[in-house]
Parts: sequence; C-alpha cells; structure tokens
Amino acid sequence: MSTFHLFPDLPPELRRLIWEYFMYMQPRIVDTSWGEIINRVEVPIDGLGSSKRREIISRAPTPTILYISRESRSVGESHYRRSPLCRGPKSREGQRSDFIWLNFDIDTVVTHASQLCPVRPEVPDWNLIQRLHVTADYDQMDDFPPDGSKFAEFGALKSVDISYLLAPRTGLMELIRFDMKTRDTYVHDGAHDWYWARDDRRCLRQIICVLISPRTADKLQTQAPTPTVKYSRMADASSLALLPFQNPSWYSA
Repeated sequence: MSTFHLFPDLPPELRRLIWEYFMYMQPRIVDTSWGEIINRVEVPIDGLGSSKRREIISRAPTPTILYISRESRSVGESHYRRSPLCRGPKSREGQRSDFIWLNFDIDTVVTHASQLCPVRPEVPDWNLIQRLHVTADYDQMDDFPPDGSKFAEFGALKSVDISYLLAPRTGLMELIRFDMKTRDTYVHDGAHDWYWARDDRRCLRQIICVLISPRTADKLQTQAPTPTVKYSRMADASSLALLPFQNPSWYSA
C-alpha cells in the first residue's frame, strides 16, 4: 500500500476516527495458558489438596496501535486497558509484564477446557471477557451443556466458541457457538479449507484454535498444498496448534 503523506494535515478528529477504524479492523486472538509454578499468584489449583500456585500467561504481543506514534497510542489507551487477567509475553530480558493489553469489546480470549476448572471468577478481569474461545478434547464435550450454562458465572460474555477435533486423520473439526444473550446454540462441522487461508485478512480475523497432537500437526503441515498455512503451538501446551477453519456464515471474530 502506498503511503498517504497528507495524513498529518488532516483534522485531529478525522485522524482519531481513522485510528479507531484501524484498531477495530484488527481484533486479536489472545491465547492464555498456565505458566510456571510461582509463589505470589492468587490463582489456586484445585484437586488433591494441592497448595501449589501457578500463573496465567499469554504470548499475545502489544497491540500495534499502541506503538505507532504518540497520537495512535493516545487513541489506543482509550480503548485498551492494562488487564491483570494474565501476564504478558517475555521481554528481551526474559521478564514477563504483570498485565496484558486487552480491548474486551473486540478481543477474543482463548483458553483450554482444562483451564476453566481451576480458574475462578475472582481472577482479575475474568468476568469482563465478552468473547471466549475454548479448545477441548473430544471426551470433554460432555462438560458443556447445550444451553451454555457452564459460562453463566462470567456475566459479560456475549459469545462462547468451543472447538474440538473429530477426526485427526482427515482434519474434521466441529465448532459450537453459544450466544449468551439469546441462549441460541449453533453447530458447524467440516474439514479445514487450506485455500481459505490464502486470504490473509480473513485468515487473521477468523483463525481459531483446535486441539491436535504434535504428530498430526507436523503431518498436516507437510501435506498442506500452500506454504501460506502455518502452525504455531502455544507456550506450554505441546499438543495445541492453530488451524484455519472454514468460515461458517454465522461465525464472526
């Protein structure tokens, strides 16, 4: 795209609208996972009377709008908040920040079904999440009632997506969406579409997490007919990979 050199000459109000449009065109997928055992985090681990404590971490980078310019950062800070929901990615010095930037209006928080049990609503900002995506094992699907009642304690939720792999050999996946306002449930299943990932903007907006084994991920990566399809495993979950999913007509990031 060619540079628009007259942008600084536009009225401040118009520039702000452009920055906001830029921001809302980039909703983020914020992965979360359990990190290393530490001594100071408030989140307990349930089961067997364990007194160990761990932290919730994310590898999601700082939103682009926060470091383009002073003006863009000013706009971004009016929409993003420093959330203590989880700790951010490591810096060059190897230290994690005590917060992560989140815009709860547009960002989707991704977690695994096994993380929902030990995480309680008292976790800071957990009940501010509006869009939640849960990856699950096939045998965990019985834990999710069809009315979405499992998520009722998180009052701000607008939608919950649950994805799991039906057939590792074929890549057949199922995506379930709960609309928390209407209590409607949508189900879509089908094979992933490799060529669908060629539309980069669409891919970034619609990509979801699916639980597969590392061996399956490597095999699918080898068989992919286009080099634009990439896999990215999460920090401490060696069995988790990112797959592009064929876009159902009702699905929106």
